Amino acid sequence: MPSLLDLLMTTHPDSYQVTVDAPLGTSDHCLVRSVVPIRRQRRRTWVAALGTKDPNCIVLKRKYNRASRFFKRKIARAKSKHVVKIGEQLSSYPTGTRKFWSLPDGIVVPDS
Repeated sequence: MPSLLDLLMTTHPDSYQVTVDAPLGTSDHCLVRSVVPIRRQRRRTWVAALGTKDPNCIVLKRKYNRASRFFKRKIARAKSKHVVKIGEQLSSYPTGTRKFWSLPDGIVVPDS
């Protein structure tokens, strides 16, 4: 009786790539390699929900995008204010002092 794998590979031969390598060294066994070229697609939550016609999905997506834009602007403004504040403090300290050189450590430079 043939195995399920044999049945599957013989009924759909175009779906598989089978290679046979010669025996290595003193071995008398060939290496049989089987590759199934199936790519798994990434799951896109919004697209999946829209596909199922979830009526709440569009509303939630709009709320998420609106909040994301709102807080992105708030964070950018807060960073700018912080840098200005550090600059003002830096200009008030005498150059070369410990306070002068420790203050720039408070500025976070984003990685590129």
